[in-house]
Amino acid sequence: MSKFQVGDRVRVRKPADVEQYPQWADEMDKFDGTVQVIRQVRTSDEVVRFDVDPMNWNFHFDWLEPIRSWVPEGYSVVEMAVPDAMANDIGDGNALVWKQVNVGERYLSSAYNRVRTKISRTNEFYSVIVPTTPPAPQYREPTQADAGRMVEVSDYGNRWEAYQLLAVLPQHIRYRIAVDSGEGIAMLWKYARIKIEESK
Repeated sequence: MSKFQVGDRVRVRKPADVEQYPQWADEMDKFDGTVQVIRQVRTSDEVVRFDVDPMNWNFHFDWLEPIRSWVPEGYSVVEMAVPDAMANDIGDGNALVWKQVNVGERYLSSAYNRVRTKISRTNEFYSVIVPTTPPAPQYREPTQADAGRMVEVSDYGNRWEAYQLLAVLPQHIRYRIAVDSGEGIAMLWKYARIKIEESK
């Protein structure tokens, strides 16, 4: 599997050796330090191309830093070495974020040199354990109050398509989800779901 995928967000870093394949041209300097979205990945020679780049420059994997979606805004990533026993307590797929601890959150305690769970709110900052994998999207069944919003519909509950919701018909009707086809025609579907937006 490739280190980078189409759609990944990455930060570009100008290499110390500008002659490294595929070579960094002076015109590419405007990308240094910027965040870009990958449009194309060529794993054979480890290069990518970006969405917003009319010149279609090739950027080597070594020049890219993945943007970690789990990192809160206003935070930077710093690697930290911890003892293996402590790393096991933190757990695979987790990271530490320096923040004020909420009740019930797990954090790394320097006083006790181990992972603890906070039992009372504090204004002090600690290394809090957070997952690095974003949670899977959660859905709910739409109601008539959602009319006018975009929903996903399906007749079999596996392949979903997005349309604007017109109405939710009574329960006894088998195909009860009415959506706008976009061509002035209403279509009826058996199943519908709407994404639950995360509260900020």
